[in-house]
Amino acid sequence: MCVQVLACTKKGFQLAKEGEKNLKQAVEALSEMKGVGTATASLLLNRFDPKSFPFMSDEILVAVGSRERVYTLSRYIELARDVGKKAESLNLSCCDIERAIWTSSILSSNSGGDSP
Repeated sequence: MCVQVLACTKKGFQLAKEGEKNLKQAVEALSEMKGVGTATASLLLNRFDPKSFPFMSDEILVAVGSRERVYTLSRYIELARDVGKKAESLNLSCCDIERAIWTSSILSSNSGGDSP
């Protein structure tokens, strides 16, 4: 099990170092681990490089207009591209954008308002 975790994370992170062009392959490599799907792989990538990769949270999916919480690889690639563009335009990291959306969602739910 540890050997698989090391091999998958090494491969996934190496692909991620090469940027967005290898995002699909990086997520697929990380998803080879038992119990790891697209959302968990996005979290691993986010912790590896918070500037470049957003975490695919429920809140960010809702904020970017997903009526349903769809955790597919194609949806994550689209999400990462969109969040990356917004982060770049604001001179923030993808992690900053995701955390701001999460915070807004929590504050809205605590005040009885609608989430983003």
